[in-house]
Amino acid sequence: MDTLNRPFLIQEHSIKIGCSMGSAEWVAQDVSPQTILEYADEALYVSKNTGKNKLSFYPFRKTS
Repeated sequence: MDTLNRPFLIQEHSIKIGCSMGSAEWVAQDVSPQTILEYADEALYVSKNTGKNKLSFYPFRKTS
């Protein structure tokens, strides 16, 4: 994130970008890979909706 947030030069112009990320842990015996992608997507939107330019983790939830 720090590297992405540093301004860089393009044709003598300083350009700054931001990045929001979401992450989820996959425990193979608990959920499908598709579910993990959905959890990571939810975490991404938490990052975007709570200030942007950050990384959010989806909390581990054990299903019954």
